[in-house]
Amino acid sequence: MRIENLTFGYDREKPVLSGFSYTFGKGKITAVIGPNGCGKSTLLGLCGKAYRPTDGAIYFDGKNIAEYGGRDFAKIAAGVYQINEIPPEITVRDFVAYGRTPHRGAFSALNAEDEAAIDYAVKKAGLEAFSGRRMSELSGGERQRAYLAIALAQRPKILFLDEPTTFLDVFYQLEIMDIVRNVNREEGVTVVMVLHDINQAVNYADDIIVMKNGRIAAAGSAKTTLTPELIESVFGVLAEPVETDGGGFYAVSRSEKPRVLAEDTRPVPNSGPAASGERRSLKKRVIDGILIGLGFLSLGVGAVGIVLPLLPSFPFFLLTLVCFAKGSRKFHRWFVATKIYKKYLEPFLKTRAMTNAAKVKVLIFITVLILAPIIFVDVLPMRIVLSAVILFHYVYFIFFVKSVSKKRLNEMLEEIRAKEAERREELP
Repeated sequence: MRIENLTFGYDREKPVLSGFSYTFGKGKITAVIGPNGCGKSTLLGLCGKAYRPTDGAIYFDGKNIAEYGGRDFAKIAAGVYQINEIPPEITVRDFVAYGRTPHRGAFSALNAEDEAAIDYAVKKAGLEAFSGRRMSELSGGERQRAYLAIALAQRPKILFLDEPTTFLDVFYQLEIMDIVRNVNREEGVTVVMVLHDINQAVNYADDIIVMKNGRIAAAGSAKTTLTPELIESVFGVLAEPVETDGGGFYAVSRSEKPRVLAEDTRPVPNSGPAASGERRSLKKRVIDGILIGLGFLSLGVGAVGIVLPLLPSFPFFLLTLVCFAKGSRKFHRWFVATKIYKKYLEPFLKTRAMTNAAKVKVLIFITVLILAPIIFVDVLPMRIVLSAVILFHYVYFIFFVKSVSKKRLNEMLEEIRAKEAERREELP
């Protein structure tokens, strides 16, 4: 990947990066270090197409990345960023499977190649023993490995990592760094990672970029570029090299000199469980909202079409599925925040139990929802199918969903929350 004269700023009058040029070594690990606010994460966001440069360009294999579509770019580049969203009830393997999204159609099932890529990613990340667990049951280090696995499942040529060891204890930090190095050495994946730990950069990277105030202060081999003088001038700390049998490290201490840094103007880059890890822009969020609205509108028209023979229902129902699939992340965020979800569905999903009053309300809702089409539809097979759907829900909720008192349900929820709190306390 080659960067040429890159300039970018969230405020046009104050660029975060200015005239930035660099070429990442193919098949190498490049670490980007520097003080807060110097533009490290912004640089990674630009390389991952999260932002558009004000000036300059970024090229991959000779092609400007601006010319790549989102899906095509996600086939060659993947990222793990500082803030990630996870659906807590999904299993690790199903979560990793999101990484195959760029390689298949919206409604196509996983094929043999997809399953092999998921197996590869789960194995590389050391998650074989956790593949059947829910994401909410993982520790901090295990979750970070899952984020890394979803990126590996894309089978990218270049991997972007934004502070991958943040919030992890020393053991998990080294574990993540070892996984990254093994993927690089065994698969030849080019790795570009933003780090705050100088010693990790020295010991795991081939090349290093030291940034200050949106520019390159120094760049070159990770073993020879850093010097105590450079570290003091960039970070404002004293650094003393210490040689050991396993390599070396820098012992750092505060400097008496005042530290003057550039103002941090960056928003925190974001990524969801979607495959490319790209930051969702305002434009994308608006489009998702339109898609969800169009989905509800199509659903309503399709429902009316059941009653009016001249209005075809199937095309509108199909359009509903397409719209919800395209804007599903937005819909999911909205739905889990609704009162219906929090009062009825969330307790049920966590405890697999309901109060009798909740069961009655759910069954009344389902009955009313399906009974109207049964009354107005003259097609006998359709009436039979809809009646069977109602009957199935009655059987399921009466015989297969455990009935508990409201007090017992609250006790069960408190027990689950206590266990979740204990797991959070155990997280590094």
